[in-house]
Amino acid sequence: MGPDPSGPVEDEALATFREAFSLGEARSFDQDLGYGLIVLGEVASKALSPGINDPGTAIEVLRAGTRVLEVLHEDPDPEAEVTYGSVYAPPLDMANLYSVFFSPIARDGAAVIEVQEALQDCLRAVADFGGRAAAQEEARRARKRAEAVLEADWEQQVLSGA
Repeated sequence: MGPDPSGPVEDEALATFREAFSLGEARSFDQDLGYGLIVLGEVASKALSPGINDPGTAIEVLRAGTRVLEVLHEDPDPEAEVTYGSVYAPPLDMANLYSVFFSPIARDGAAVIEVQEALQDCLRAVADFGGRAAAQEEARRARKRAEAVLEADWEQQVLSGA
């Protein structure tokens, strides 16, 4: 007969159990990918603010966020050992992750053609390696937003070809 499940928990087992959880008053990058993408998007939004006006930083943030998403979409290593076979988590909402990252940049960079080109390039890449429908929807919304504010004909042409 095994140990009594309603009996006392040994100190070592309790310590191991507690180490499996990260508790705190704020979200953390280690535990919350969505939070990391939100913060990246905020960096780009701030860079695009009129007082800073740094589209290069916003473009670099787009590329960095796209690399994060690419790693997220990599197939898991089939040789990896399953440490906790009975622990499950719901799948991530990819459409929401794409939205929290790309939408603020699309909004704040709508009038900057270089940002729009990079945004469309990154969303094409995400569509290729990740959630195609969600990425294409983000690209469509970003393009529509930019079409409303880009004034030069050549910018409209670039956007339609992007």
